[in-house]
Amino acid sequence: KGYYFETVDDFVQAESYYKKAVEVGNTWICNKHLLDLYLKYNKPRQALRAMEAYYHLSTDDKALKVINKLTKDYGLSSKLARE
Repeated sequence: KGYYFETVDDFVQAESYYKKAVEVGNTWICNKHLLDLYLKYNKPRQALRAMEAYYHLSTDDKALKVINKLTKDYGLSSKLARE
């Protein structure tokens, strides 16, 4: 459902359903959809927080790479980012 609401430009509903998907199954795919939604709507800080939360639960290297890219591309800071 999150994808549907994203396609009709309903950010609030899309975010809600993507967050529910993350709660149910904290997988890379669920978190990637949430990340992409935040970036699509120019919310890099929320994207970073979502990836940090995912990394803390999974220690997935893909999340760490995204965290590093977000901090570099958007000038954000994260304790997890590598210099």
